[in-house]
Amino acid sequence: MDSYEGRDASAIGHLTHAIALYIPNRRNALSEVRDRALLASALIDVGQTTSAQQQLTEAASLGLTESLPPQALFWTAKQLARLGIRRLLDSAQVRTRPSNAGQQAATLALEAEWQLATGRAELAVQTAESALTHQALPDLRDTHAYALERAGRLAEARATATSCRDYARRTPRFPASLSGDSRHRAE
Repeated sequence: MDSYEGRDASAIGHLTHAIALYIPNRRNALSEVRDRALLASALIDVGQTTSAQQQLTEAASLGLTESLPPQALFWTAKQLARLGIRRLLDSAQVRTRPSNAGQQAATLALEAEWQLATGRAELAVQTAESALTHQALPDLRDTHAYALERAGRLAEARATATSCRDYARRTPRFPASLSGDSRHRAE
């Protein structure tokens, strides 16, 4: 909540503490990856890009060694792509099952993020739109809005970002469908 309410220093402290609790036994890799991605976001917000990249690198390593699903890799890989690092996209592509809409959506959104990082904004818009045909979750909508913005389609980007914020208010930050938990589904 601290991050959402603009209290980045408090969020950084809480997330750092939570991550320290995971490290001794590494029994909950999914939660650790998620928390490291959230910590990286807070660090980026306060201008600590190097520290954020360290958190993302650790999350990426954990995600690869624990064989997390593409949806979980999305949290970290999206931020890495925006920093110009492709590290998790190839792994997500290999892990994606054609029959799993959530995995398809996450992997397509990662492809769009990488296309943006490599200066192919119009292609990223198309790829993000394809991801949204599988699932229309806030993080995927954010990628679409970002692609539209980078492609110079500002009115569409603004409308998509507004839609994303409205949807996010009604949906958990990391919904079950992105984490791979099929017992609970977001709206």
